[in-house]
Amino acid sequence: MDMEKEKESKKAVTFDDVIQTLGDFGPYQRRVFFLMCLLPITVSIQTLMTVFTMATPDHRCAVPELSNDTYSPWGIEHKEILNSSVPWELDDDDKPMRSECNLYRNRNQSAELLSNRSTLSCDSWVFDHSTFESTFTEEAGLVCGKKGYHANADMIYMVGVLVGSILFGLYSDRFGRKTALMTALVVHIGCAIGTSFVKTYVAFVALRFLVGMSNMGVFLVTYVLGLEMVGESYRTLAGSVIQMFWPVGLFIQTGVAYGLREWNHLQLALSCPPVPFLLYFWFVKESPRWLASRGRHDEADAILAEVARTNGKPPPPKIHNPAENDPEVKKESVLRMFTNPTTLIRTLIIFVNWVVVTMVYYGLSLNVGSLGGSIYLNNFLSSLAELIGYCVALAGLGRLGRKWMHCGSMILGGLACIASMFPVMYGDDSVSWTMIVLANLGKLGASSAFSIIYLFSAELYPTVARNSLMGASSMVARIGGIVSPYIAQLNEVVEGDLGVALPLVVFGGSALVAGLLALLLPETLHNPLPETIDDAINYGKKNTAKKREGASQAYQNKAFEAGEEGKNNI
Repeated sequence: MDMEKEKESKKAVTFDDVIQTLGDFGPYQRRVFFLMCLLPITVSIQTLMTVFTMATPDHRCAVPELSNDTYSPWGIEHKEILNSSVPWELDDDDKPMRSECNLYRNRNQSAELLSNRSTLSCDSWVFDHSTFESTFTEEAGLVCGKKGYHANADMIYMVGVLVGSILFGLYSDRFGRKTALMTALVVHIGCAIGTSFVKTYVAFVALRFLVGMSNMGVFLVTYVLGLEMVGESYRTLAGSVIQMFWPVGLFIQTGVAYGLREWNHLQLALSCPPVPFLLYFWFVKESPRWLASRGRHDEADAILAEVARTNGKPPPPKIHNPAENDPEVKKESVLRMFTNPTTLIRTLIIFVNWVVVTMVYYGLSLNVGSLGGSIYLNNFLSSLAELIGYCVALAGLGRLGRKWMHCGSMILGGLACIASMFPVMYGDDSVSWTMIVLANLGKLGASSAFSIIYLFSAELYPTVARNSLMGASSMVARIGGIVSPYIAQLNEVVEGDLGVALPLVVFGGSALVAGLLALLLPETLHNPLPETIDDAINYGKKNTAKKREGASQAYQNKAFEAGEEGKNNI
């Protein structure tokens, strides 16, 4: 009898067990989840803000002697001055255009004597204001010899995202989710507003770096706070829904950008609305899971008791999980995942997919201005394709499984991107719409794959190393984000139709390779999740499920638990 009592007292009560007694998705969880869902809206807006603020309007060299020079000639006299000052060149479609970067050396000669005259580079320009009244690219003169500065700015932003994923991951583990969220929000709002007042390129990219760093902090903590209180039966749904608010931000961005055509007014208008989010300091509680992991059980129990009252449930049991103190589990090192051939290959395949899906997603998002037609319509269609991609992933994950949905999404996106080279290289203006359709199909596939890779990789990694490996995957993914602006601007390096199609071909080829590699990964749908590294090594092999029969608790998706063991071992 005493032994039974002792055995009962040692029975594990995990955080997920407590959540089940509180209700998987009760009123308290719904309130917190809704508040967290609003934050990706502002993150997505600031992430892709340079699509509009750093857009490059049509332009040509300005005539130094003409103080009232404009992009479109205002009369016969103006045309004559342009003919004697700015040479004609051919654009990518072999159509004549005024030179963007060169002026005639001797501009006082008549037009009849210009045929063999030499040119020099210009240092001032006039821009077409039919689409944008002003952009930062125009104000800072980031054209001709400074074309690459645009890609550099996007790269610096992505480096900020990388730094933010490391810094705020550590910060939130040390000081708490709520503290990290409020810190990231203050930096996000302050730097985003400050960007609208800068005049120099250095100040612009410095603030963009800080915005990228804080954006990652906001999104990481939002994802954890939004999902860790949600029960297992709703977690996949909640994870997909929270990502759907990302394109909502892009819809808002497109609409506001259509109405505000000056870049600094647009930046300021979209940076001020997040200020009310600072009220979360009073409306959002600290993560009880984090409090429990730090030994602050009284505070965690108080919050869980409030959750129970709000949800109309009885007080939950105390968290007690002896496995957390199991020395055999704690001493397992993440490095063992890289010494076994099976887990090494699988981990590298996951890393490759994170890099490629990030590269393709951001590359296609940043490339909407190069597709032709209205940049506003293109951005709207791209955002719509992204939203559809998330819906497709949500609909298929529970039916087709993680592996086939991810592979299919990558292959769809890859084939669509590669196919876009045919209308560019062999078609004319009458079929230019097909390139926009194919690019958006590529975006749909990339968005679907992006939402799946979060869940798929989290379920493949063992519990003892999941936190560390998910963090490592996110950091590796930033490589794709860093190189994507340069791939998107390959058309500036390679001239002609090939240059226009080349970025999409690179994105498409990479997506195909990564998608096919994903077929080597085991399926996780309806399979128990690996708990130890030995489980990960044997995962997907025949009879594995039978060997682990009875371990029903292992099937809970613990991808969003705040475990500390893995981080300490990396």
